[in-house]
Amino acid sequence: MTQSASALVQSPNFDLEELNQRFDTADPRDILAWCVENIPIGLVQTSAFNVDDLVITDILYRELKPVISVPVVFLDTLHHFLETLELVAKAKEIYNLDLRTYRIPDIDTRAAFAARYGDALWDKDIQQFHHLTKIEPLQRSLAELNTVSKFYWV
Repeated sequence: MTQSASALVQSPNFDLEELNQRFDTADPRDILAWCVENIPIGLVQTSAFNVDDLVITDILYRELKPVISVPVVFLDTLHHFLETLELVAKAKEIYNLDLRTYRIPDIDTRAAFAARYGDALWDKDIQQFHHLTKIEPLQRSLAELNTVSKFYWV
């Protein structure tokens, strides 16, 4: 399973070693069903809207249909292909996603990004590019969704 379905574990009562053993060869549906049942608050899916992520989205939204909607966090780096953005919009429509899009604060276009950070920042300083476009927006999303700072990838 990819890092797309992240269960934000808010309870210290989970035996992670036991859970890892139990789900080591489990079907993703079983893992996600357990998460929906046992983590009704704080379950978040991060998604780049690739094939793996959409399989998880389909299982969550079409098959499991949790009572409490699982937010789907999309990190808009402002450098996605147009087709990716079209797929995001289509998935939101098809699944009626609780989509939460995060990007660099106060910047909403590639031109604004280049004006502030220079052209092709990913070539000049990949770590800063990732921090600005992925790490900070993800941290902010988890904070705004009232999740805990310590989380485990399922």
